[in-house]
Amino acid sequence: MVPQDKTPNEGGLPLADQVTARRPARRRRRAVVAVGTSLALLALIGAVIIINLPAGTPEKTPGVADTRALSRRLAAESRKIAGTDIRLARRLAATAWHLAHTDEARVSLLRAYLQPERTVLPSHTGAVIDLDFGDDGSLLASVDESGTVHVWNASSGEPRETYVDHIGPALAVSAPPGRLLYTVGADGTERERFPYSGSPVTRTRFPRRLSAAAVSSDGRVVAIARKDGLVQVWSREHTIYPVAAFGHEKSVTDLDFSPDDVYVVTASKDGTARLWHTASGTLLAVVGGRTKPTAVAADPGGSLLATAGDGRTVHLWDARFERRIATLKGHTGRVTDLAFSPDGEHLATGGDDRTVRIWNVRLRKLVTTLKGHRKPVRRVVFDPDGHLLATGDADGTVRVWDTLTGYTLKKLTGQNRPVRTVGFKPDGTRLAIAGDDRTIHIWDVHSDELFEKPDVIRKGHAERITDVAFSPDGKHLATGSEDRTIRIWDVYSRKATATLKGHTKPVRTLAYSPDGKRLATGSEDRTIRIWDASSGKSIATLTGHARRVTGLSFNADGSRIVSSGDDRTIRVWDVSSGRPVATLTGHTERVTDLSLSADGTRLATAGDDDTVRIWDPAAGRTLRTFTGRTKGVTGIALNRNGSLLAIAGTDDRVRLWDVPTGELLTTLIGHTGRITDVAFSVDGHLATSSEDRTVRLWHVRFPPDPFPQVCKMAYGSLSKQEWARYLPEIPYRKACP
Repeated sequence: MVPQDKTPNEGGLPLADQVTARRPARRRRRAVVAVGTSLALLALIGAVIIINLPAGTPEKTPGVADTRALSRRLAAESRKIAGTDIRLARRLAATAWHLAHTDEARVSLLRAYLQPERTVLPSHTGAVIDLDFGDDGSLLASVDESGTVHVWNASSGEPRETYVDHIGPALAVSAPPGRLLYTVGADGTERERFPYSGSPVTRTRFPRRLSAAAVSSDGRVVAIARKDGLVQVWSREHTIYPVAAFGHEKSVTDLDFSPDDVYVVTASKDGTARLWHTASGTLLAVVGGRTKPTAVAADPGGSLLATAGDGRTVHLWDARFERRIATLKGHTGRVTDLAFSPDGEHLATGGDDRTVRIWNVRLRKLVTTLKGHRKPVRRVVFDPDGHLLATGDADGTVRVWDTLTGYTLKKLTGQNRPVRTVGFKPDGTRLAIAGDDRTIHIWDVHSDELFEKPDVIRKGHAERITDVAFSPDGKHLATGSEDRTIRIWDVYSRKATATLKGHTKPVRTLAYSPDGKRLATGSEDRTIRIWDASSGKSIATLTGHARRVTGLSFNADGSRIVSSGDDRTIRVWDVSSGRPVATLTGHTERVTDLSLSADGTRLATAGDDDTVRIWDPAAGRTLRTFTGRTKGVTGIALNRNGSLLAIAGTDDRVRLWDVPTGELLTTLIGHTGRITDVAFSVDGHLATSSEDRTVRLWHVRFPPDPFPQVCKMAYGSLSKQEWARYLPEIPYRKACP
């Protein structure tokens, strides 16, 4: 027998006892391994099941990536339906932003905010026959073919009152503030009532069968037309006899007051449209054509008439000579109603093609087309300021739009020749404009004076002015000219403090350094000159461009100058040495303009190759190229942080682009001539100059957070039904507060 070894081991136990002690430990380890294996197997099975879920299986708790994808999807849906259902588009945009702050959601919010359609009022049960803003534009009233009257808050679209005051169609409505709400029915009855209280007062002084009626803008005078063609003008205060009476040989199909209420205009089945003096009933003009007019409008002053018949065209007539001067074509269905803007510059037309079109009267040119109605448009009416347009259609829906001047803050006039350049004072409070007439106009941007006048510098340059730039402290203004000189002006005294000479050909561009100590100028002589801004002495001449210099800008710290030229290049210069440090190439034709963001991280350039490029100037590479709607670019500007790009073109329009996504946000329409320059102010206003001799200031200052405004304009969040349609993957929740 071999004796057992009793010597203690490392564990402190004899070997036999140690073996016995290990057995329970092994069992425990096996159990732990088994449990771990089982859990791993379950996890693997679960993963396989998740991966193989069918596409329609709801996912109750989406991850970050899924939420961002849903946000982008809703943003795309918002864009898709914005033209047909703006309220739903706004709710989708708000929900997209609520889910995730993606670039696509941000763009959809901005588009929803900028959409020209202000609100939709789908309350009538029959075709809308008349609309009225009242003489201060605070209320909007409408009547329909069932005799129902609706009153809304004009700015918010909030419903105020609904009345059924007529048996049969109501033909006209007036909602002057502080006075009785007034309507006229086709049965000849008049109804008056104080809004929000009381029973209506009914009168029956008119014949029982009326074909048309209209109320003056101040609500004091009413014109009615009988079936036999007789037209009468009545004072609301005097009820016994009409003020004037006149007529047609056959039934009147339309009548209205001119925007200034001085004239009444009528259209008849006798084939004529006629202009009458409201107070006297004197016949002033008779016009007509091959088609019998069914709609008619007169401009303020009564010098111009617009008529439409059973066709798709609108005819413009010179009332003084009773001759047709233009035909406006664009509608694809019968034109049903017409309205001149209060200033007479524009004509709104509605048609059976479900569109509303706005025309520039002087140029006989279509400015914009408003789409959204699902039935033929029956009525179009401007508010007293001309900033809103209300339209009603055959299914009883009323829509309120910002007109083509809806984003225009000011229209600055005074130049008698084309304006070439605009420049903001660094704090955004003043704007300098100049051009072919060699004068400089300096406007107070924030002034609310009715008859505001600019400070004018009339004498100085011998040729047209090509560029302007304020010094950083705003005390001086530099101007460049085709007379080959640069002049520096004291802004407050309007006197020249220096005349800089040295360029041998016209000066095209100039820019101050951030500290205001230097002024850089570029010329057709292919050079860039750097001047001491206080003494007017030339410090350096930079050469390198093979053709004329078209654009200049200092970077944020003033150590670099970026220039563009007709030689198709963009060059970056070191200011201290005067040497080029980089040349950016990519444009295949001449580079016509450039704009550098305030922090110097983004550079925009425009070329005759019909492209606009966004560059990282430090790296010298193109970040984005805009094409497609960039033909004939005449000016570009980046806003302060480089997120918004304005591109002006030869089509008289300015397009605003979102730089991060490359998406078009909106198009600004209003100029009637080629746009020559664009500039952003520090507070976000945009100024544009044009060959139409005007400068326009545009409201493009988006709210820091457009989400609350879009929610308000959308009248709340997606409904549960809408949520189930667009977001079946996740449970319902409200996006808007």
